[in-house]
Amino acid sequence: MPESVSSSNDAPSSSTRHGQWIFTAIMLLSFAAFLLSLSAAGRCNFANRWLQFRDSYTVEDLCTSGSFVSQFEIETCFTIFRGHSVGFDHWSVTTDNGQVCLAYVLQVPLQGWVAPEFDNLFKSAYGFAILACVFGAFGLFTILCATCCPLAEERVRGMAGYFFLATICQGLAFLIFPSNVCQTQFFEQYYPSIDVDPFVRGVKCDLGHGAKMAITAAVLYFVCMLLCPLASPIMPFGYKRLPCQDNAGPMHVEELTEKAIGDAPKRAQEEAEAAADEPA
Repeated sequence: MPESVSSSNDAPSSSTRHGQWIFTAIMLLSFAAFLLSLSAAGRCNFANRWLQFRDSYTVEDLCTSGSFVSQFEIETCFTIFRGHSVGFDHWSVTTDNGQVCLAYVLQVPLQGWVAPEFDNLFKSAYGFAILACVFGAFGLFTILCATCCPLAEERVRGMAGYFFLATICQGLAFLIFPSNVCQTQFFEQYYPSIDVDPFVRGVKCDLGHGAKMAITAAVLYFVCMLLCPLASPIMPFGYKRLPCQDNAGPMHVEELTEKAIGDAPKRAQEEAEAAADEPA
């Protein structure tokens, strides 16, 4: 009869345990990265937008220059040309009641509803921001599936591809900064008859809350990508590792029971044959 193997072999090896801890870390980091990526794409303050006036001009000089007649037009001028933030779906202004998000499609007096034109850089940045969420969701969903279904280590290493694509797309979302939303002429589309060039010499965009979230998400996706080759899948709920086989894949408790029952007659026959061969 073969000697019994010590129960210490029933537990996974030290490297496997470390790999499972790394897998758990990837799960938490990818979840945080996905939430940050999703929030960055939907915020109305991805980039802060500041008008740079010529000489000693201010926004008050522009809005009270006589180009805007009614009180509503003057208030709208202050809203549009004062420092504000821009996002992919909305943009935000600061009012007496705090920050307010507005749609890019606005109703302008004497013109009706005005929808500004976005250039290819802005559209590309918007698309990459969405793709970053998609690839991040693919990686996160694959990790979450490991809690209920066996996941091969090759699949874990393959998840690095999802996180790599999410990192690249998240970085390319910053194409919004050289796009036309960060140029002087963008908000002039609401008032094409008003010449702001004598007052404004340019526009400066810097990092808003959405951009900072996107940077954090990209860093977390990159860390997840680096950790994937070092991770080992965790044991799904209801599964148990085969005894004495660290490298064996996980097996469900019911499968273990069926295997034990199915092997019982074979083991009994082997034991009977061994006993018969022994000398009296």
